[in-house]
Amino acid sequence: MSVLRASVLLFLVAASAGFSQSRSPALDSPSTIVLPEDYRTGMEFPVVVFLPYTNGDSEEQARAFGFRPGEHEGAVMVLPPGRFSTQDYLPDFLQFVEWYEERLLEDLRSLEDTYSVDTARVVLAGYSLGGDLAWALSVRNPRLFAGAVIGGSRSSYPVGQAALRELVDNAYRGAFLIGDSDSPQRFDGLNLARSRLEGAGGEVLYREYPGGHVNPPVDIAQEALNFTLGGDRATITSTIQARTGTRASRAASRTLFGTGVSGPTDRIILHADIPLDVSGRFSTGVGLASENRIRISGETLVSRLWLRGQLGYRALRPVALPGVEGGTVHAMYGEASVAFGSAALWGAGVEWNWEQWITGADLSGDGNSRSIRDWPVLWVHYVNRGSEAYVPRLTVSLGYRLPQAFSGVPVEHYLGFRAQSMYRPFTFLRLGAGAGVDTQQVLPLDGTIEFGELLQVRVFGLLSADLSIGPHVRLGVNWRPTRTQAAGETELTLLESIWQAELSYVLF
Repeated sequence: MSVLRASVLLFLVAASAGFSQSRSPALDSPSTIVLPEDYRTGMEFPVVVFLPYTNGDSEEQARAFGFRPGEHEGAVMVLPPGRFSTQDYLPDFLQFVEWYEERLLEDLRSLEDTYSVDTARVVLAGYSLGGDLAWALSVRNPRLFAGAVIGGSRSSYPVGQAALRELVDNAYRGAFLIGDSDSPQRFDGLNLARSRLEGAGGEVLYREYPGGHVNPPVDIAQEALNFTLGGDRATITSTIQARTGTRASRAASRTLFGTGVSGPTDRIILHADIPLDVSGRFSTGVGLASENRIRISGETLVSRLWLRGQLGYRALRPVALPGVEGGTVHAMYGEASVAFGSAALWGAGVEWNWEQWITGADLSGDGNSRSIRDWPVLWVHYVNRGSEAYVPRLTVSLGYRLPQAFSGVPVEHYLGFRAQSMYRPFTFLRLGAGAGVDTQQVLPLDGTIEFGELLQVRVFGLLSADLSIGPHVRLGVNWRPTRTQAAGETELTLLESIWQAELSYVLF
């Protein structure tokens, strides 16, 4: 990273030799101060500074976030002057930040002397250029601002560990927003800034929304703004939306007055296997899959907390039980996991089949169906968040199920290890790789056979690609090579190499 930064700085120095950049005359004018409708002296109000996007001004940014200046309550608005093009802030963006900072700090000092404001609750809000400014001004003044909404930004202004520590000590809250189809440079830059702030212990809200380099939806923008002001209830509200009862205001009220700020769920996904595989158990080419699933899952990384859960149904054939020919094992299953930490998280989880049964098999004395009881598997998780959004960069898990005897049911002992890594080279593509090994008891313990001869051993891998084919739809392809040592055998003999597709719909 130091080499990259040095290269960028050298480029800026070289470029500045060939391009002229002067201070915009707009910065000679003071910021516009807009008081809320419920303003009164003797009561301290928080301050929201709206920062402009390229070729827009700060009032237009406020309106894009759902606020008409003067038709709002709860906070004093500061609207800095200027409508800036790329010629105003490039090639030397650092110089532009200094000029802009001089203007804003002078206006904030004047604001404090003139109006009744809470100087401990001054926040910044911007998108694109405004997001770049929000991040730069925050790290340059870590003791001044209580938080910032940073939208669609490269967040490229350099920050050191000392500044990050000061931001955390100041209880700074950073809200990072970006379109799920924005450019990789903005996506990666914003998520790097987010992960560094989180890694230092800072409070962070992260939201992706459908679209490219566009302003966030009003409800997400207002949720983020009130998060930076320190609460899960609305601090600044639009009175014109409240009076007209527009769809946007109703959506915003659900987030602002509900649990949207602190709610942990970033993605709820419905998954369904496409019931075909290549080179599976029943074919040397394309055939029916040996295992099919439908499930609903949720996974998120919020501040220092990782949560994962799923509920689903799967069908596996043929049945691998002694004395049973053919048939299908059906299972309703679930998982719940949690981990806590900063860059590295540790936690635990449980995975269980809460209902299992066999159909279509030749079962002596039972007809063609039988219920199966099962104990949960307990897991210990290590999660490395990296800079990815919604998915951990690396997850390592160790699971164990205590041996239990259930009337000869052979699904008893289980010990498993698995690791999976995710990589996102583009906003629309995720790649995954994983590996694992497990041992599972497949014969009952009757006292006549050594315990080791009752165990089936599997070594398996996983390669996956996950492609976004719409705002809510993803198509995944998985390759699962597996070698199995059957119970009583001494070598890994059975080889399976299964290609399978999965269709996912992002509900939220």
